Parts: sequence; structure tokens; C-alpha cells
Amino acid sequence: MDVETPFSLAPDPISTPLDFITKRSSELIKVIDDLSHLGIENKGIQLPKIVAVGDQSSGKSSLIEGITGIRMPRDTGTCTRVPFHINTTRSSDSWSCNVFLDHKFSYHKNGKITARKPFGPWVAKDHPINEHFATLDDPQELELVLRRAQMALLNPCRDPKYYSSCEEEEVRDSAQVHMEVRFSPNIVRIEIQSHDIHQEVSLYDLPGIFAQTADGEVELPQFVHNLVESYVTESNSIILLVIPMNNDRDNCHAGKLVQGVPLALDRTIGVLTKPDRLEAGIRLDSWSSILAGKTYVLGYGYYVTRQPSPEELKRNITRVEAAENEHNFLSTSPWNGEFKTFKANFGAPKIQEKLGELLVAKIKAVIPQIDAQIKVKLHQVNEGLARLPPPPGDKAMNIVYCTINKIEQDLVNVFSGDVEVELYQNCRKLVHDLSSKLSSISPALQLPPPLWELSSGDEADTPTPTPSKGNKRAPASVKMTPSAKRTKRDLIKRDESTPSPINECPAITYTIDDIRTLRTSVDFSGIPHAVDSRAMKKPISAMLNFWEQPIVNFVDQVNDLIGSTVAAILDRNLAPWATTPFAHQVQALAVETLQIIRNEIVNDAQKTLYIEGSTQLMIFDNAYFDHIKNREMSRLEKIPGGEVLRPIKAALAHVTFMDELDFFCQIKAYLHVCNTNLTYHIAKHVLSIFSQIKTQIVTNFHNKLELNAGDVMAKSQALLEEDQQRAAERIRLENDKRRWEAAQKRLQEVLHE
Repeated sequence: MDVETPFSLAPDPISTPLDFITKRSSELIKVIDDLSHLGIENKGIQLPKIVAVGDQSSGKSSLIEGITGIRMPRDTGTCTRVPFHINTTRSSDSWSCNVFLDHKFSYHKNGKITARKPFGPWVAKDHPINEHFATLDDPQELELVLRRAQMALLNPCRDPKYYSSCEEEEVRDSAQVHMEVRFSPNIVRIEIQSHDIHQEVSLYDLPGIFAQTADGEVELPQFVHNLVESYVTESNSIILLVIPMNNDRDNCHAGKLVQGVPLALDRTIGVLTKPDRLEAGIRLDSWSSILAGKTYVLGYGYYVTRQPSPEELKRNITRVEAAENEHNFLSTSPWNGEFKTFKANFGAPKIQEKLGELLVAKIKAVIPQIDAQIKVKLHQVNEGLARLPPPPGDKAMNIVYCTINKIEQDLVNVFSGDVEVELYQNCRKLVHDLSSKLSSISPALQLPPPLWELSSGDEADTPTPTPSKGNKRAPASVKMTPSAKRTKRDLIKRDESTPSPINECPAITYTIDDIRTLRTSVDFSGIPHAVDSRAMKKPISAMLNFWEQPIVNFVDQVNDLIGSTVAAILDRNLAPWATTPFAHQVQALAVETLQIIRNEIVNDAQKTLYIEGSTQLMIFDNAYFDHIKNREMSRLEKIPGGEVLRPIKAALAHVTFMDELDFFCQIKAYLHVCNTNLTYHIAKHVLSIFSQIKTQIVTNFHNKLELNAGDVMAKSQALLEEDQQRAAERIRLENDKRRWEAAQKRLQEVLHE
């Protein structure tokens, strides 16, 4: 039915717009619309689009009508409260229209606007729902249908079908009708086809921006601001900024919003509306400067349009009449005078033409990028589905056995050292660190301060010591008064003011007196310089007690190393069944086995430590022991206070002081040998455990999972039974796969034409 209706899509008889969009360009616009309907924008892919933004009462709705031929819902108390996505397509058929509700967001009543939730109670859906709302073949019915569609979205808790046939009075005056919400981010999509469409259009008409409401509601202006900003921020959007000429350009809230988004001005085209409402006597140079691109510069410049006034709208003038009125108006002063330089940018047809050019150019520029993004998304979905295969049914037993066999083979490869050399290197480092730690936990000796004279009660027997090289003031001779003389007892007495421990992390510090007491505690022979090995046992046992915790820490580190290696093997092989009882039980059994192994290593180390501390001391390599003892003695001479040894060794070798030092160094040497033997033994035990891990873990799997007897098939199926979350995730991924495959197919149709 061909009807000349208010704002119908009949061509302008005065100046038909240039039919610049070829079939190829039309198909590009159509494919982008199809991709949008598939909901891929909710999955992070930005599609090219034209978005119309402006303040409330800026003339934006009139402009949309002039461009698309669609009369938008407008009345007192009514405005654009949801995004309208308008698509007009040329066809060989008469006028027809389909209206859809694109539910991209779900409504949660008590939600508030925050930085992370810019739409407050509205939360993006994983899978948008595109709901058919109405089909019509009479253009005069469209305005009412759009009112109904908008009202359906403003009442998200009510069935939209109610509004598809409600009376006009229920949607005509929004100040009196019931609305659960006053704005919604969900979209009314309008698909129009007609043979008399000469300029195909695809754009989004967004709610107008406002600073405040009559009732002081704070969140509403912020919600609309956030909604418009979300469209403007998209780098592939072309921004149609509507600015009324009856207001100062500085007061344009929409302009300020666009200016606040980085690089948005570069992809913005400005449209100056209401030129017929310029105040008399106003200076025109400011608007001339804007049109010339000298101030408020936009990437795509400025255009001017004169759309029907409220009075003309009430008379229901046709689009032909509106176009003629616009042409006549823009042919008068000042438009044919001061502004005639910008005549090429006057009129709705020129705006249509420019928008079409910009949109097609943007689509051509970003289609390869969109194609690449879709391929990545499809690859990610396929990977996700590979990790979530469907229930195996009668293949369950084969899957369970094959998975365990693969885990066993991976364990063999890793713990044999064939493929995981780093594991052995890390373990060797832990053994070295343990040995260093045990070496640092050893007894310390506190020496007396340096002496320049040593008295035995007879001055004639008193030597004059040679000062150490580090002492800059060494007297040639020292005379001591009786009160200053020191006895042999003074030499070995602990001096608390000048301690001289030999190691950085001593567990026990001894004085010479302490060492003498230990040395003679079990000596009943009275033979000079003799040492009973039982005297060494007590300090050695005491020191070994300090070694237990570092050894336990070492075992825990090794266990963590083994555990992380085993966990990686299990994760890799159990990935397709990660949420099933099979994976959970296998992982738990592995942890159980590793704990048994850990306890075994700890018990063995503690047993070895106990044997070292409780049994008779024994040395098999005397030369090595003497080497270590002499090394410890040489260290004593180099520490602070050690210079006292040189004069003693030179002149008082008969004094028992040297016996205590020798005894102390024997303790140190024996502990060194213990350290070497113990760390070697623990390291060998750990390596032996490596060779057993495969057998222990896999054997535990078979025994505890009971896979060696009974109805193994039924057990396997129970192990691989999926939970509801896993099933829901697979369904989600399968839906996504169909979505991305459809998007890829649709895009390939255009790319390979």
C-alpha cells in the first residue's frame, strides 16, 4: 500500500538526494545490522554505528524524522526514553515495518548507580533477547506502535505482549500512565523496507541529556548521561551532535559530554537545528565561526537543517511539504547572505548524504578488524568447549582408563628426569640450601678480650706478647701493678662486655669455662689432654635438636615442588572433566598420596637425626675429620679476640686453654660431618621417592576409585557425571559458538563477494 503520509519516505520533488549508496554499500550496512542483532556487541565487539545525541528539546527528534521519515513519539510530558535503532532499507515491495524489542539488559529493582554499575539496576545479559513486537504495513500506525514498544521497555516486569495491543490512552500521556522505570537502556529496533526509500539509513536515536528533574531526582540525569556516554565512547561510532541555534553553544550539555570523551570530537558531525528561532538582533559571527570550523571544531564539520515547527507538526504536514519549507527558509537571509558560503552544508538531504558516506567508509575500514575479532572469539569458545565435552555415555570407562594411563605416563616422564630437568635442578638447590642452613646453626665460642700480659703470679715468667697486625698501638713493654695483674683464671673468665661469638647464627654460645666443664664431665682418667667421646655427645645432641625444624621446612618445600608438578599434570589431563567427581576424587587422592610421601621423608630424616644424636659418635675418615677441625681452628685466629691465641700458642702451650679450643673445634668438625651425611641421606631418599611417585599415586587411584572390580562401566559413568553448573556452562558456550559462527558466515558473505 503506497500512502503519502506525514513524513513518508517519498523522494523530495525539489531536489532528490544523491543516490550514492550502491548495492555494495547497502549490503555493508545490512551486514553490520545483522551482526548487531546477533548480540555480538554484548560480547565486546564494537560495531560501526551512527548515534544521535543532543540535549532535551534540542530538535533531535525532528531531525531524526527528517532523515528517516519516521515520526518519533512526542507529546507534552513525553520524550525519547529508550534508544531507538532505526534501519531503512530499499526494496521492490511496498512499505512494511517490523518492530523488535532488543533486551540487552535485565532489570534488578534495587540496583544503584556506581562506578562499576553505570546503569544502576540494569545489568548486561550474556545472551541478549530479540523479541518481535509488531509488524505493520501502514506508516500511519507506526507512531502509536513505537509508543507502545517504548512503554513495554519502561515496564520490564510486565509481559511486553500486554502493550502490543493496549489502547492509545494508556501510552499517549506518559505523565499519567504507569512506568516502573523512567528510562531504559534496552532498545526499540525499527526495520523499514520500501521501494520509495532513496537514502538508506541506520542510526541510533538516544535519549536527550538533561541536567536536573522537576522532582530533584539525582540518578535519572546520571543514568541518561552514562547511557549516552557508553555509545559515544565506542571508537567505531559516528556521533551526530544536535545543537539548537536558539541557545548559546556554551550551554550544550551533549557537546560537553562528547568533548569529555578522548578523540570523540574527531568522529563527530554537528547539526545546527532551529535556525528559524534565532533571536532577533543576535550576532551571527559566532555561528559563522562555528560553521567555518574556527571554534568548537568537529572532525566532520557542521550542517544546518530547518525542521517543522510545533504548529506545522500539529497540521500533520507531509515530508514533501517539510522539505519544501526547509528549502524556502534556507534561501532567505541570512542563509543566502552572511551564511551563503556554507550553503553546501544546508538541508536534511545533505546531512543524509554525509551520514551515509561516513558510515560506509567506517564499515569498510573496520570490517577486517571485526572479522579478526570474531575469529578470536570463536577460537576461545571452541577451546572452552574442548574443556567441557558432553557426558561420554558408554565411552566413560575408556575415558577414565585412558586418562589415568596418560597421567601415569606423564608422571614417569617427569619424575624420571627425562623431560623435567628443572625439577631436579630445583630439588638440588633445596638440598644445597638445607646444608647451608644447617651449617649456620652451630655452636659459638665467646673468647676473652685481647691480653698483652698474662701473669702466673711470677713476673719473671710473664712474656711480652707480640701485638696483632690490626692493633696500631702496641706498647714495647707493659708493667702491671699487682692490682692490675691477671691470673690464669682471669684469662678464661667470661667477659660480658666484649662478646666474640664465632658464627652469625649461633644456636648455643659457650665460654672457655663451659667447654672445660663439658670436656672434663666424663673424664675419670686424669690423663693430660685426653678427650672422651662421650663428652662431645651432649653438645652435639643439643645442636642436632636445632636442626629438626629446618629439615621439616626442607621436606615441605620439596613436597610443594612435587605437588605443583603433579598438579600441573593432573590439570592438563583432567581439564575436560574438571568439574566432575572424577577430577575431584583424583586430585584429592593425589594430595593424600603426597601427604603420605611427605610424612615418610620427614620420619626418615627425624630417624636419621635421632640416630646421629643418640648413638655412639663414630668417624670413619680421620684425615677428613682432622682437616675440618684444623680449618675451624684457623678460623678462630681470624675472629675478633682470636689474636689472644697466638701468644698463648707461642709461649703457653702447656696451659689447658688450648685443649678447650681443640675440643670445641672437634665438636664443630663432627657437626660438619653430620651435616654432610644427613643432607646426602635425605637427598638420596628424595630421589628414591621420585621413582616411586608414579606407582604410589596411580595405585592409589585404582584402589580408592575401585576400578579393578565390580561394574566398572557404571562407576566410570558416575565419575564423569557432570554437575548443573558444568552443563549450563557448556550450553552457554554452544550458544556462543552458534552466534559467532553465524556472525562469521554473515561477514564472509560480504568479504568474498
